[in-house]
Amino acid sequence: MSATGLSHVDLSVTDLDRSERWYLDLLGGDRILEGADDGQDFDFRYLRTGAGVLLGLIRHRRTEDPRFSPRRVGLDHLSFAVADEGELRRRVRLLDTLGVPHGGIVHQPTGAAVAFRDPDGIQLEFYHLTLALGPAPTPREAPADACSPHTPAGLLDTMPYARAIGVGIDEATPEVVRGHLRWAPERTTLGGALHGGALMSLADTTGAVCAFLNLPPGAATSTVESKTNFFRGVRQDLVRAVSRPVHTGRSFVVVQTDLYDGQGRHAGRTTQTQAVLAPRSRKE
Repeated sequence: MSATGLSHVDLSVTDLDRSERWYLDLLGGDRILEGADDGQDFDFRYLRTGAGVLLGLIRHRRTEDPRFSPRRVGLDHLSFAVADEGELRRRVRLLDTLGVPHGGIVHQPTGAAVAFRDPDGIQLEFYHLTLALGPAPTPREAPADACSPHTPAGLLDTMPYARAIGVGIDEATPEVVRGHLRWAPERTTLGGALHGGALMSLADTTGAVCAFLNLPPGAATSTVESKTNFFRGVRQDLVRAVSRPVHTGRSFVVVQTDLYDGQGRHAGRTTQTQAVLAPRSRKE
């Protein structure tokens, strides 16, 4: 089992509009998603860049230090690969055209690079790698419980219906369960909005997972009541679900699930009651 590559990179910035223009001018591409987190603590935009990197721009409402420093623990710099030194020289000319200061092409034992910074001072570079890396060694096997029923993948394996309709689980803890369902024509109703049944299926799935993670050992659960209010239609991108327990008792678990569209707007709320089913006794 191994990772298949770099999924995306998120950068904390102070001005979303400025950074979006700057990176799209530099790398090409377009914006594919924007919104805010469910707690409204930050706003985000995701750019599909010409460099082949899904780049997230995050503006936190409460930024501790507005300037980037590679000397703090965390990101030192972000490097964009180029095919050869000719392309590296073309990138230098682009930086000059855009008025971006840089240090010129520097040759290193592993390749050649040109370093520069974005509007927030984040350290970046274009890099032509000449070092022959060869195949990576096989990673160690994952722990035996990596695909257990308590992981997102394991939880989905217990719910074939949810997997079949495209539900994804992004995070699963007793405190919060997050999931998503992408917009698709076959999941819509009149007007191109995601069907209410699809939204309720997503909410029921993440809500049931949340209830399950709050059960006593060996117990099971089943939905006995569910109420949903719809606030707006979801006509593009995806819908996200955030489920949290509001009551955990011996007989019932009550979960509240909030639904958000791709721009972080509140699309609906489901409150469901899950029965706590005691483990069956085994006959000797």
